[in-house]
Order: sequence, then structure tokens, then C-alpha cells
Amino acid sequence: GNSSARESCTAENCPTNVNITIDPVPNICLNPTTVLTNLSATVTGGNGGGTGEWSGDGITDASLGTFNPSAAGAGTHTIQYTYKEGNCSYDEPITITVFAEPIADFDATSTVCENENATITFTGTASTSAIYRWDFDGGTVISGTGVGPYEVQWTAFGSKTISLIVEENGCSSTQANQSVNVNQPLLAPDISCATTT
Repeated sequence: GNSSARESCTAENCPTNVNITIDPVPNICLNPTTVLTNLSATVTGGNGGGTGEWSGDGITDASLGTFNPSAAGAGTHTIQYTYKEGNCSYDEPITITVFAEPIADFDATSTVCENENATITFTGTASTSAIYRWDFDGGTVISGTGVGPYEVQWTAFGSKTISLIVEENGCSSTQANQSVNVNQPLLAPDISCATTT
């Protein structure tokens, strides 16, 4: 015989006065000491008694809103907080920017003579607009600014240590160091000629 089924639907009157405020998160530098960040959201309005959870790249605990920058990686990440009251759902996004720590690598001429130029070339990871804090250990810059390359010379012999720290997007690199050995120029030979009979 024929069969019939009946469904009944009840529309839920969702509150329209729900507001979600998420505490801003400052830019994060990704390095070995980067720590987890617990996000915080405040919900006002509605009938109360709802539940919320977080989602997005780097979220390792949806209930607590734990954001792991290392898991998310460098870049701009959109994280969403979803608040639910019954069948009513409300979303609020936040953008978190994670910057990679710059790397301050460089190449330098290993051995030069006094008053002879050493060439120093940046080989790390940073843009030309970064801040480059070079220390040439008393050397004189013949040419070069910012990222370089540089031509540097020293007027005194010995082992010289070049160091560099790079700062970009509020992130500071680990200091890089390289040694340059500055040699004394050879003395001109003292040649004496005598006539013999």
C-alpha cells in the first residue's frame, strides 16, 4: 500500500544582537624561542549559555584557542571563532601574521694584506629594506651601504671579526660572525751590491 511521512520544522529565532570581540594579536617572529599563544574572544548579547571554538591554521586546541606559530608557519593566517547558541551560529575572524626570522649569513674574503680590500657579500634571507647592523672590527668601508656588498680594508694587521645582525618586521636575526686575517705586507728586500776584484 501507499506510505506517507510527515516532517515538521520549527524556525529558531536567532538573536541578532550577538557581538564577538577578539583580542588583537601582535605580529609574531618565528624562531626557536617562539611560544604558543592563547587567543581570547568576548561574546556579548544573545541569550547566553552558548559555546565557542576556534579554527584555522596553527590552532592546536579548538576550545582554548591555542595558536602554534610553528605549526602555522610564516605568512598571514585567518583564524575564525565560531559561537553557537542552539542552532544559531556566529563567526568572527582574526588575522595573525607570522614572520620568519631573518638569517644573517654573509661571505667575506678570508685573507688580505693591510690596506687591501676585503669583499663582504650578504647571503642570508632578508629584503633590501631590512636594517643591517654591520660591525667591521675597526675596518674602513671603502664602498657599500645597507645590504652591501662592501669593500673594507684595515690599516693594522691581525685577525678581524666581522659581525652582522639583521632586523626586519620587528624580528632580529642571530648574530653572524666571520674572521678575516689581515697580513702585514712583505718588506721590500734590502739588496746591496758590492764590486769584487
